[in-house]
Amino acid sequence: MTSRTRSTGSHARSRLGASPAVPERGVGSELRDSLTRHALRLVEEHGPDGLTLRAVARAAEASHNAPYIYFPGGVIELLAVVAIHGFEAFIAALEHSPVKSDPVERTHEVVRRYVRFGVERPQLYRAMFHARLADSLENPDDSTLPAARAPETFLTLRMLKVEAYELLVAPLFALESKGSLRAGNPREFGLAVAALAHGLVGEFIDEGLEGRASRLQPWSKPRREMTAAITDMLLHGLLATPARL
Repeated sequence: MTSRTRSTGSHARSRLGASPAVPERGVGSELRDSLTRHALRLVEEHGPDGLTLRAVARAAEASHNAPYIYFPGGVIELLAVVAIHGFEAFIAALEHSPVKSDPVERTHEVVRRYVRFGVERPQLYRAMFHARLADSLENPDDSTLPAARAPETFLTLRMLKVEAYELLVAPLFALESKGSLRAGNPREFGLAVAALAHGLVGEFIDEGLEGRASRLQPWSKPRREMTAAITDMLLHGLLATPARL
């Protein structure tokens, strides 16, 4: 990931915290923060599909109108704000020090951290990639969509998604620079890494593995072993001269 990506993402995130133009009874950003905290809690406890503005207002002991003042894009914007917090935590997990210097080991590491985050915080992970966000992310200029009423929120979310992807693809560019990657575009190969990690999270949180053991310990030994084995298979296909990994 380039320093330009990081600085731009940080700038967008700092602007997101600005107070709304019309605060409720002078409360300012404190009420917005409270609404956001309660939205995060409700999503992590009950999942993103049940998120409503009324439920969040009730949990925050605010008026029913308060969420509409602070989230003009409605419940979709509130879901996007939850996703932003999710991606910030996700990126922090991927970047957590120390990181492996060897690009093969780093690829294993980012996939492992990706999957672990998803299985340990499954409802937040579902919110981060929720289908209800797709239209606003893909069509930010469409005046009929929530993104038009909350451009800063959706811009920030788009940038964080890019930032997370750059962390996944960075080890592949390192492999290319060493002459260890097969011919092709590392950024396109990164789609395979992302699909692998995303698919494993989906498999584990929807279908499970080892039943009760994995419910009690989401990042269980069988899941760790499966993640390592499938990452090995992918890398064998991506390396110019596959070796035992």
